[in-house]
Amino acid sequence: MSGRGREKGRMKIQRMVDDKKRHTALKRRLPVLTKKAGELAGLCDVPVCLIVYPPNEAKPVVWPSRRVAADVVRQYRGLPHLDRSRNKLDSLDFAKEINDKLRAKLCKVQLQRREAEIKIVIADFVAGRRDRFDDLPIDFFVSVGMKVQEKLQAITARLQEIRSASVLPEDVQTSEPLAVMQPLSPLPMVATLVPRHDVTMTPLMLEPPPAQHDGRTIMTLDGEPRHGSYLFEVLDAFNDPGDGSALPSTEEMHAIFPQAGIFSPPLPNPSFDP
Repeated sequence: MSGRGREKGRMKIQRMVDDKKRHTALKRRLPVLTKKAGELAGLCDVPVCLIVYPPNEAKPVVWPSRRVAADVVRQYRGLPHLDRSRNKLDSLDFAKEINDKLRAKLCKVQLQRREAEIKIVIADFVAGRRDRFDDLPIDFFVSVGMKVQEKLQAITARLQEIRSASVLPEDVQTSEPLAVMQPLSPLPMVATLVPRHDVTMTPLMLEPPPAQHDGRTIMTLDGEPRHGSYLFEVLDAFNDPGDGSALPSTEEMHAIFPQAGIFSPPLPNPSFDP
């Protein structure tokens, strides 16, 4: 579609205020209107006439001729009143149609304004800028109450939806068990050793690092110094009856502890005297 055609589609239909432009548009569009009337009569095979009364002219413009137009008018007047008024649109009906559209638009704007005013009142109450509603008109007060109830119902419904299981997607709510992947087998650990000497002559010996201690004798499970099991050997030697009556005294226990590797005195610090 050309730019001119798109401009016609967006054109607002209303009366031209300038008389000169209105007269020029009538002369330009009247031939187009008569052409469309002829196409309608030929395509639909219906009687069509066109009568236009241009301003500042004594005679009307009649199409296709006065005789055909008179026959069409006579045929139209012979119809019943219900049939004549079914699709009739005169100036009064056109004005009523425009008025109804404007009223509907006005009602829509008023409704939007009322909604905005209600939101402002509720926002002021929540923010602490308003602590009472008795200064509002009765109808506006009722509208505010209805809006508050509507919001509370929406919040309650949303909370119930969140607490219920219906909030989950449909693809999650399935009765089939989820597939569990088998654990992967550990990868073989391969290390490459590069010896610094001939391994055929001297075997490679791996020794643990020396243990760190604080200077006291460490109790071990085997080897010297003696570990804690030596204490049980000594106690068993004292307890020959087996009933605990011949256990050593406190002084004897203090003498046994150093032998068992318990409470041994700290080792002297090495000196590096020159």
